Amino acid sequence: MEADGQPSARLRVAFEVDDAEAATRDLVDAGGTLIAEPRETPWRSVNSRLNGPAGLQITLFQELDPPADRPAD
Repeated sequence: MEADGQPSARLRVAFEVDDAEAATRDLVDAGGTLIAEPRETPWRSVNSRLNGPAGLQITLFQELDPPADRPAD
């Protein structure tokens, strides 16, 4: 979703962050390669994707709804 249909790498790590836009900017400033800018998903999170060291894909996500309002798994 967050990468406009680009396939995910075989291994991708996701991190929940408080501010997806700021965390994405920080990782790009630290040398990460932006794949997809932060954007709101249909499930009410803001996601971005980057390439990190050794080609590791990283997804950052920020939940927009408080925990009590999120659907149960």
